[in-house]
This record gives sequence, structure tokens and C-alpha cells, in this order.
Amino acid sequence: MATYVFDTPGEHTWTVPEEGTSMTIEAYGAGGGHSRGGAGGYAVGDRDDLIGETITINVGGAGEQNAGGINGGARGGRCSDDPSQNGYGGGGASDVRYGGSTLDDRIIVAGGGGGAPYTDSYQGGDGGGLQGEDGEEHYDIGYGGGGTQTSGGSGAGGYGQESGVDGSFGAGGRAGDSDQIYDGAGGGGGGWYGGGGGAASLNDSAVGGGGGSSYISDVTDASTTIGGGASPDTDGQVVITITVDPPTNVSAQQAGDSSVDLSWDAEINADEYRIYRATSTGSSLSDYSQVGSTTSASYTDTGLINGRSYYYRVTTVGGSSESDPSDEASATTALPTPTVDVVETAFREVTVDYADSDDNPDGNLTLERQVNSMTTIETSSPGDHQYIDTDILDGVTHEYTVRRDTGDATRSVSESVLTELPAVESLSVESVDGRYVTLSWTDPSNNADGYRLLLQRPADSSYSQDGSDFDPVVEGETKTVTTTELLDGQEYSATVETYTAETSTREDQ
Repeated sequence: MATYVFDTPGEHTWTVPEEGTSMTIEAYGAGGGHSRGGAGGYAVGDRDDLIGETITINVGGAGEQNAGGINGGARGGRCSDDPSQNGYGGGGASDVRYGGSTLDDRIIVAGGGGGAPYTDSYQGGDGGGLQGEDGEEHYDIGYGGGGTQTSGGSGAGGYGQESGVDGSFGAGGRAGDSDQIYDGAGGGGGGWYGGGGGAASLNDSAVGGGGGSSYISDVTDASTTIGGGASPDTDGQVVITITVDPPTNVSAQQAGDSSVDLSWDAEINADEYRIYRATSTGSSLSDYSQVGSTTSASYTDTGLINGRSYYYRVTTVGGSSESDPSDEASATTALPTPTVDVVETAFREVTVDYADSDDNPDGNLTLERQVNSMTTIETSSPGDHQYIDTDILDGVTHEYTVRRDTGDATRSVSESVLTELPAVESLSVESVDGRYVTLSWTDPSNNADGYRLLLQRPADSSYSQDGSDFDPVVEGETKTVTTTELLDGQEYSATVETYTAETSTREDQ
């Protein structure tokens, strides 16, 4: 940040240095003459586009006895009987002009304070504000009015003496003169429009001038304050501050498993931008490391670790100055899907080969199995792993899920296998009783839902179920059943179908 102070009354031509991205102008109007003169006004605003441009700066001078302040302050009233008691002039405005040096070229103005009468009986008005303050009122004379945005302040009406002059565009109105009263009136302050001049009365009284108005319509982020400028009897000044603003609206977006795209709003007059990165949120720039720079309003950070969160701040460089850091933005790189291969390698044995597919050493891999409910089998560090699962149920889908968790990101993949359902064993005829046959078998399955007895005669093209389903027995136990009534003199083939909700298998007899 660089600050330039102009405090010598008068005109200054100056080229704004190209050493920043933001320019703030503060104008302090000069005070009116005498300790009871009005204070100057204050105006502030930004004009970033003027960096590198030539501007004209006018600093207002304080009002004096017998003279108005430089840059629009009007003189006080004259006493012909005793010039030593002439009134005090209004303070001059302080302003900045661009594109020329005329009053029409002003882009910001701080109004000057109104001058006070020779005695301290009535006070001059403060400079604006969008409107200057009126001078203190006297019942015979009135007051010198404050300037506005569209007209000068009205002059006070002299009681038996000359009236004050109205203010005008850029200039205060002079005070009315007196020919026999020993108290000269105060002049109007300069401004966008000047304040009106004071006047005297036959009753040995006089009033001060009105304050000039300020102007801020050609600057941004602007404000103005009545009486916020120079004190009475004090010259004005113009202060210009050039700063380098940090980028705004910084955004970070995932751009794959090893890069992040950054973007922000461009700053006027920026020479370059510097990008700083951390792997955890930070509170100051010292918590980050610079990873690159660019002259454009975007940057791609590459070579990052998969599935990790990164935190960024960006600064603007203008000339030899670097801005404060921007607000923080963050993004997490993509995490590749882990791999899993599921194979039933033997009866009641499933082999699961699984691995991560990323380069992040953090976090873990979790293997889960879903049959009737989700069960975590094991949690491992990143790498290649094999698990042989022998806790198997027959004839049902086993879904294996591998979850990769780095702490910043998660990713999962699943693969399923339908396990083998063994057929019944030792199917045999126990007895024949007329039209009924009793059969038995042993069930080697640990998960059968039930059985169906199927019969077929030589003339039949396929097996047909005999009777209803039978309830299962415990693994290794024998099941004995009797057929429904069969036909006389027929030869039957029999098989038992073991089933679950997902599959079935048969054993022929």
C-alpha cells in the first residue's frame, strides 16, 4: 500500500503510479476563517481506473481575513469605517479532476467551511455533506445558506447593509459589505456548489457564510461527511491511497484424480497472481506454500495426490506490492475406484482379491460382506490384499464390497457370487406299501429352504412335483417322506430338488 498526501493549497498535476490495483481518494475541504468558521467537509471514494492516468488535484486553502480560501472560498465582508474589522473568508474546496482542469472535470469534491464574522458572535456553516451547513442564523439578517447538489447557498439578507451574495457552481458567495458597522460578515465556502455569503446588520451584528457542498457521484464506494474535513482556520488536503486488492470469488473445482482448477475475478492493473496451497485449512498466508503464479484469472494445480483435500489462497501482485490473501477455497481430488475380484474357488470357499487404485498412502481399505446383513470382514492399509472366506452359506448370493477411505474422500466397489447349493445325498426307497412309497435322503446343505419330491413315469416327458414342499432338516440329518397315492403297476423315477430363494439343485434316483 502506498499513500500520497497533497496538503499545499493550490493546483497539482500528478500521474498516478502504476503500483497497485485499487485507488482511494480522500478529500478534506478547508476550514472557514476564524476559530468560529465552519469546518471543511469530507469526501471519499474509489477510482481504480485512474491508476497510471494524469489527474489534477486542487487543495483548498483556509479562509483568511480579507480573503477567501484558495479554490472557491469567498472573501468576508468589508467594513469601510475600520478595515481591521473586515470579516473572514470561506474555506476553499478540495477536489480531484480528470480529463481536464475545469470545474466540470471534477470527479470528487469536499466542500469548504463558511467564514465567520470579525467577532465570534455567529458561526460559519460546515462544509458538506451532499449539502453544506447553513451559517448560524441571526433574527435580523438570516444566514448564509449551504450549497446543494444543484445550486449555491443563498446569501444572507443584510439589515440596513449589503446582502450576502449567493454561492455558485464551484465558488462561495462573498459576504455583504458594511459602511458603518464595526463587524464584517463571513464569506461562503467553496464546493461543488458554494455556500452563500453572510451579511451585517445595523444592530452591530453580522453572520458567517454557509458551507459548500461536496460531490461524490463520479467515484465508487463513496461517502461524504458534513464537517469531517479540516478544522476551522486550517488548510484542506487530498490523500490518495493505492493498494493491491486480493482476488475475489476464488473458486476451486476438482479436475480429475490429480489436479484442481482454480478461478477468480480479475483485478484491474494486476501484474500477476500468486497461488498458495495447504493440505489443511489455514488462518494466515504463512500456513500455505506458494505453488505457482499466473497472469490470467485461472490456474490448474497438477501432480496432486488422489483423494486428498487441498486448500488455496490467491494474492494479487501490482508493481512491487503483493495483496493480502484472498478468501480460502478448497477442493478434493478424485479418488479412483478400488478393484475387487470374487471367485468361488471351492465348495464353501470364496476367494476375494482386492486393492486400492490410488497413490494416497492415507486411510484404509475395508472389506465387507452382505448376505442377510452387512458384515465387516477386515480393515487393511492401502495395497493389494487377498481374503479367503470360508464362512459361507449354500445357494445364496454373497456380495463383497471394498471401501476405500483416505480421510478426505471415499469410494467403493462391489462384486457378487452365488454360492453352490449341494444336492441331497443317499436318496433311497425305504418301503412300498400298496400305492404309497416311503423315501429318505440326507441333506448336506447348511442353508436349504426346503425340498420338492419330483416323480416321472416312462411315458412322461418330464418330472412333476408330488405333493407339497417339504421343510428342510439340519445339515447332515436324514429326511423321510411318503408319496401321495400312486397308480397301480407303474414304474416311477424319483428325484429330490433342494431349493433356496435364489437357486435349486436335484439328485436323481
